[in-house]
Amino acid sequence: MTATHHTTVELAKLARVLDRDPADLNFLATLPPGALREFRDQITDLTARREARRMQRVGAAAKIVPAPIAAKIAEAAFGPPSWPPRSQARSTRHAP
Repeated sequence: MTATHHTTVELAKLARVLDRDPADLNFLATLPPGALREFRDQITDLTARREARRMQRVGAAAKIVPAPIAAKIAEAAFGPPSWPPRSQARSTRHAP
């Protein structure tokens, strides 16, 4: 793989993290792939730290409220789950 390909891949990953179109980040294409990866890692770390506090609050609430209510709180705080429910996953596994 060429450095240009690695840069393109890193720009795509960075765009995904930032929820942007990769074309919006073309001005970064002159940077080496390692620098882009490091920048993406820094953004991911900052986001994780920010979300950790929210997760702690939701976790604390889950200890004092019924599970269905805790699930609604979590969904409101973080959005709907990005994976299919277990029953749906089982049914698609056996689909023809």
